[in-house]
Amino acid sequence: MAKRAVVVGGATGTGSTTSITSSGFGTPDGAILFINQVTADATDTDHNSLSISFWDGSNIVCRPASDMDAQNTTITGSGVYNASIRLVISGTTLDAEGTISAITDGISISWSNAPGSSWRYTAILLGGGVSVKAGTLQMSGTNGGTAVYSGASFTPQVGLFVSSSYDLLNDFANPALFSLGIFTYSNSTITQRALDYYSDDAVGTSYVGGYAANARVHAYPATGAEQASVTAVSSSGFTVTTNTGAFAAQLGFFLLGNINGVWLGDTPVPTSTGVKSWEPGFWPDLVLMAQSGLEAYNTLYTNEDVAYTLGVSDGATSRSVAGWSDDAAGVSDTKGRHSATLLQSVQTTYADTYTASLSGFNALGWDANYSAIAANAKSDIGFSLAISLEPRVVGSALFMGAGI
Repeated sequence: MAKRAVVVGGATGTGSTTSITSSGFGTPDGAILFINQVTADATDTDHNSLSISFWDGSNIVCRPASDMDAQNTTITGSGVYNASIRLVISGTTLDAEGTISAITDGISISWSNAPGSSWRYTAILLGGGVSVKAGTLQMSGTNGGTAVYSGASFTPQVGLFVSSSYDLLNDFANPALFSLGIFTYSNSTITQRALDYYSDDAVGTSYVGGYAANARVHAYPATGAEQASVTAVSSSGFTVTTNTGAFAAQLGFFLLGNINGVWLGDTPVPTSTGVKSWEPGFWPDLVLMAQSGLEAYNTLYTNEDVAYTLGVSDGATSRSVAGWSDDAAGVSDTKGRHSATLLQSVQTTYADTYTASLSGFNALGWDANYSAIAANAKSDIGFSLAISLEPRVVGSALFMGAGI
């Protein structure tokens, strides 16, 4: 079977199992799963909650986070787990817990604690011999120190990172950290990006901060707080260096290898509506877009509303998950959104709003049609990961990706 990646969206239901399948896909090698506290697509919903899970066929890594709406005193929390997927609401209250297994054409979640409502999910299924590895690594507690992972059986070309900024594993604590880091390894060059947001717990007036980094995979959004970068890639893993701070945070990771080509680059919100071409230089099989509400890299934003959108597409199906938390609110104001389009922010009038649909993949990359862009969203920081799983033949032409 050819290497494949498909995007699937749906609802968890409230029963003991959730099946996520794509007809004819075959047995998956791994999966990435996004779940938030939303029960209908394209609808702003109370609470900014997001659970990101990685599965490699046997190992699970999950980073849930929650920032509750309509609280006189904020209730927020996050954690990193390496044995189950979890969705947390009400700050630290567990709503759902389960494990993942392979089934025909997809995966099944067996819930030991079934979801309290039928939450929306977006899943990426990976198969056909793509090499994947999920795990956790604790950062060095010394500024400038390193931590090494060497348990993969392949050279990683892509690494996705989630964290909670705590040194405890399989524990949930305050406050909330919404975190996504990515590195690519192509032509012996490491490229990395990170998007991190923070929402303080147990305060009478909400306090949130944000940080986007273009040379890190983790950057806690507070003055002097820890940051981490991937400084080496080997035939069995990677090295993470603590760049600032001295806190030994747990990093959850998902590695991919044995693929044709990768690209990680900047894709900010355009300054006008219409079709925007993003061009890594090859025909992708999978695209992941991370969009912020921040204006610049490597700048700490406090007194800034939290806003993020994560969009994915396989060329046929596109999905996005978004969250937003208001800063300096006497009563917390937080929202989440799930959409069947490439990018759609939370649409509250207070947020930097935008909507983009996929026009299509092509030999140079992909085209996104931005149908709506608020004035305050123009040029906001964003970055994207494009993956080519195998060389692609279209007609008589052979399209190659950026190799290793």
